[in-house]
Amino acid sequence: MRFRYFFPFAMLVPAMSWAGEPLLAGTWIIQPELTTFQVFRSPVLIPPLISLDHGVYRRIDCRGDPIEMPADGSFHEVKKQPFFNKMSVRVVDGRRIAIEQKLGDKTTWTGTYTVAKSGAEMTLEFENDVAVTPVTGAIEYVREGTSVAGAHPITGTWNPQKLIRLSPSGVSLTFTLGRTATGQDRHDTFTFLASDGLNGEGTADAHDYPLRGTLDGATLSLYHIASNVWSMNRKQNGALVEMWSAKVSDDGINMALKRTDLICHEIANFTLKKQTPL
Repeated sequence: MRFRYFFPFAMLVPAMSWAGEPLLAGTWIIQPELTTFQVFRSPVLIPPLISLDHGVYRRIDCRGDPIEMPADGSFHEVKKQPFFNKMSVRVVDGRRIAIEQKLGDKTTWTGTYTVAKSGAEMTLEFENDVAVTPVTGAIEYVREGTSVAGAHPITGTWNPQKLIRLSPSGVSLTFTLGRTATGQDRHDTFTFLASDGLNGEGTADAHDYPLRGTLDGATLSLYHIASNVWSMNRKQNGALVEMWSAKVSDDGINMALKRTDLICHEIANFTLKKQTPL
């Protein structure tokens, strides 16, 4: 139940070189209204995956140890999470809770969850501060199963349904692709820039290169795996956290971008359009 960043799908195949101008090159704009979601949770998890009962918040569906703490608005230590090591949960009212996550003294993410009066839908208003420019937005969720009597209505299993809003700082990705030669060796190179300030450069060989404009320890890899298909992976302190696959249409105008969040086991399918140069 988070909304993170945009990076591609690991596939254990050799990287391909491209011929001519690569279709991936250019600036791409996410179309938020066309976004779809999937989840891929472990079948051994016993619902509810999120609970708030008798003043205690608990979440069990993300990688690492279950998150459990008093919902008292104070910060509590959290272990084995790559983007935060302490977190606070505050009950706003009978239908809303507010969460803030920090890595050291830096706030990395805040969100307010509001359950609809019907109890069947929920809206997340979030701000992601992992990159140098914050990304804000809103996501609609639907309840899986029925509500739990006597518990705060946030208690339950929720599936992302719709990306309602995404700030301009979160909608564009720019790729520059080139080729260098050293003797008989050729190297396909790339630079990457996102509208939130994330940026990196390296060789498109599936090796990890520093990802700048974000937390220390972030890396990025890019490689060409098939005709019109590229893969990009993001790691944090050596741990793979996001996998992205990008498939560009034959006319070079549209991109289908699949982002797999390996922390909380969600897949977001984005549609992007290439920005026409002015």
